[in-house]
Amino acid sequence: MQGASRLFLALRERDVQAAKQPPLTFAFALVSALLALLVMQLLGTPLLDQGAVHLGVLLSAIAGAIVGVGVRKLRDRPRLRNVAWAIVPVAGAALGMAMQTILLMRRPEERYYGISVGIDSNNPLEYVLAGAPFGALPAVLAAVLLWGVLRIANRSPALDVRERMLLPLAGACSILGALATRAASAEELPAVFTVVALAILALVEALLADGARRRLLEAVFAERHEHYELLPLETAFRECVPLFVAGVDPENVLVKAVAERGYRHAAREPVALVGSTYRTSIAPLEKRHRMLLGVVAATVVALLVSLVTR
Repeated sequence: MQGASRLFLALRERDVQAAKQPPLTFAFALVSALLALLVMQLLGTPLLDQGAVHLGVLLSAIAGAIVGVGVRKLRDRPRLRNVAWAIVPVAGAALGMAMQTILLMRRPEERYYGISVGIDSNNPLEYVLAGAPFGALPAVLAAVLLWGVLRIANRSPALDVRERMLLPLAGACSILGALATRAASAEELPAVFTVVALAILALVEALLADGARRRLLEAVFAERHEHYELLPLETAFRECVPLFVAGVDPENVLVKAVAERGYRHAAREPVALVGSTYRTSIAPLEKRHRMLLGVVAATVVALLVSLVTR
């Protein structure tokens, strides 16, 4: 348990040093898959090729994850921080053209696909290039959404920013996706299930992360942790050290002891702020735990009801 707790806290410290950013990789994957499914429904892609819809959702999730990693890496570099989001519409345009290419490659010889005069399956280059705006515009919407979430999250820095961001996003996607299974056709179900599965995985990941967070706090408050301890909070730490869990009134600071070197006394490196007791420190975690279980239960019930009543 202590080994897992040390690894968990090390990962959390790395997130703090990297501008306390939420997990753009999974967030982009989820939002990209959801927007791709919506755009293809609006464009009537299921009427042309349902298999292309499934490929589109899968490719969108993969591309979203890759773009999320790219944005995260660029945001860590001061010189490239302002251009990080520029790769989002570029990737969206490339994905849109890839989808048009897939439609052409899977098109039966006797079928004709057309968007407007001069942009049809008889003119492959123009048809593929027409996918650029169809992919770029939703990508811009996704970037604006996640940029807004980042701005809100960074105003209240805490080590659980990941879970606070994913809970509403993944919760909404999982419940709405479960409800959508009732209206989806048999051919559309795999795409809908993909979105629901991604959302549930995000909720489970948040649940496991909060569990590790609780175990670490329990060991620290019981003075059983070999590398971390608590000290009374000093005024100087209030502005520069993040909360271990958002929503807690800080009374103590979690510190990491550093071995003595030469004539210097042992230094204690502040890691995060916590409450006065173990119970007060995990109160927001217990509330989020109940909400997570409620969302997962609601998703399962909605999914079962939707499938039974189809």
